[in-house]
Amino acid sequence: MQATVERALTRQDRFDPATRIESWMFRIAQNLHIDRVRAARRRGTSVEIEEAMDLTGDDGRAVVEGRSDLDRVHAVLAELSEDQRATFLLVVIEEMTYAEAAETLGVPIGTIMSRIARARARINASLRPEAEMRS
Repeated sequence: MQATVERALTRQDRFDPATRIESWMFRIAQNLHIDRVRAARRRGTSVEIEEAMDLTGDDGRAVVEGRSDLDRVHAVLAELSEDQRATFLLVVIEEMTYAEAAETLGVPIGTIMSRIARARARINASLRPEAEMRS
């Protein structure tokens, strides 16, 4: 939140008064999140050397399966339209209500419901064949 406000203040000259400030701030927060995820992917996990001695190993199979499931979800999310992805992230990840997401995005609540339904259907359809193959 602090980084979002800081970036908004340093770039206030880019704000268009014709847009909603909530939407502009959400976009800044979303871009910061994307930047952090990309940076973390490149850097990997860092562990203090003193803590490394106390770490136990993970189940390699579970880690690989979890990563492949997560990679599939990321791939499906990337394939969603920008509107569906933003709506899905607000409602499912940020746990906003449909009304809050509608207000943030400046669209009717019915549009939010429709976007969420289409996004979930697409994600389920993309992941279901993988789950059935494992059974």
